[in-house]
Amino acid sequence: MLNNTREKTVLEHFIDSNKKMIRESLGKIAGFSVEELISSAINTQKHVSTLLMLAERYHEIYQRKKALNSLIDFSDMEEMAIRILEKDDRLIARQYQRQFREIMIDEYQDSSLSQEKLSRLLVNGYNSFKVGDIKQSIYGFRNAKPEIMKGLIENITENDRLIHLSTNYRSGKTIIDFSNLVFSRLMNVHSPQTYTGDDDLIVWEANQNNTDKVEIVDLVLPDSAGRKQRNFSMCRY
Repeated sequence: MLNNTREKTVLEHFIDSNKKMIRESLGKIAGFSVEELISSAINTQKHVSTLLMLAERYHEIYQRKKALNSLIDFSDMEEMAIRILEKDDRLIARQYQRQFREIMIDEYQDSSLSQEKLSRLLVNGYNSFKVGDIKQSIYGFRNAKPEIMKGLIENITENDRLIHLSTNYRSGKTIIDFSNLVFSRLMNVHSPQTYTGDDDLIVWEANQNNTDKVEIVDLVLPDSAGRKQRNFSMCRY
């Protein structure tokens, strides 16, 4: 682990190189000063190091317990499947490629690198159908990489066909317009080309005159045991 002096030197070098950007960003977010940022990083370094050590120790014990009890988890299944499909110059992978007429992948925006590699081993180059929405990616904590889907969209080949499922059948014009406005801002933070007009939702013709009336409803529900009451406020469309 880096000692405090070294840690501070690294931080100060980074901050000096990006001082203007950091000051503006911190000021907008929470009013932190550069000095407060350095102090906070130094003070938490010991605790973060302890957490990392515990995580590494937990991983070692977890792997040992699985081996002792002949168990595997979901990640192990992915890794083992990839190793099997790649074995003997992808002999088994080629068998599966001939076996499956079509391979359909849902929630493609939440694919991990391992899952993408696994799917590429199974498809024959022109028989995969993938459905996803980058805006709905929520599994970053499970190694989801929405940039996989983004990369495919931006590098279409002659064997690919991109279809935008833009019509929304659930909501009226007010909600759709608001959603398009919000995501056109949020999705273009790092690149002005991240979100384009093709990503906008279109209101279903039957909902064009829907006012999107939303009201707050107060509910009183019993708990699981049926004894105590719990109060809720919900939005009803």
